[in-house]
Amino acid sequence: MLRKILSVMMCASLPMACWSWGSGFYVGGGMGADTTDYYIKSYIKQDPSQQKFSVINILDGGAAQGIFGTLFGGYSIIRQAFYFAGEANYNGSTAAYTTTNNEFDHSTFQSSDTRMKMIPNWGLSLIPGWFMFQDSALIYGRVGYAGSVFRVDTSDTSLADITHTISGFRYGAGIEKRVYKNLGLRFEYNHIIYASSTIYHVDASNGAITPKQTVIIPQTNQFEFGLVYRFC
Repeated sequence: MLRKILSVMMCASLPMACWSWGSGFYVGGGMGADTTDYYIKSYIKQDPSQQKFSVINILDGGAAQGIFGTLFGGYSIIRQAFYFAGEANYNGSTAAYTTTNNEFDHSTFQSSDTRMKMIPNWGLSLIPGWFMFQDSALIYGRVGYAGSVFRVDTSDTSLADITHTISGFRYGAGIEKRVYKNLGLRFEYNHIIYASSTIYHVDASNGAITPKQTVIIPQTNQFEFGLVYRFC
């Protein structure tokens, strides 16, 4: 009898600790800040019978900063203090990286802009975790697949626009806090390493055939604040 009374008193003083987390489906949405770094390596080489022009240019393009929104859904399995889920997500972002090239070609000034963007972004993840703070909070990690449409738009006539679908590896960690019945808040950090995207282009604008090859490797950081609804 005393044990039952103490249990009721604990539930009254710590209601969140008495909520049950059940296995089942969940959905949610969120937003936050993201950055994308572009590592760029360019090869420009003419045929030896022409001007024998050869250049290798390596550029760490810096970070494109923006705001992203996400929708996600998944299914969780809970066994005592352990948590495991599979989740799918779909993101959109405002982050874009723009470079400007100013040059003189035989005393003629030319200016061009090149804009790179990852839009949209999607993925599938496995999420292991465990419960802490009297089961009121979930600490978890994330590993999985990420995909995106990588787009390059340029006004440089010696280059070409591209649209590539690329894949990547996503990993991160987060915490979810139960706030009211089936609702929870989560904060999460993710890092995505994408496969390289290679651009081939042949420039004949200066009268000589000049093959150009550019390899671009994007990497994205995401800081997400989200709302989770669990159907259990």
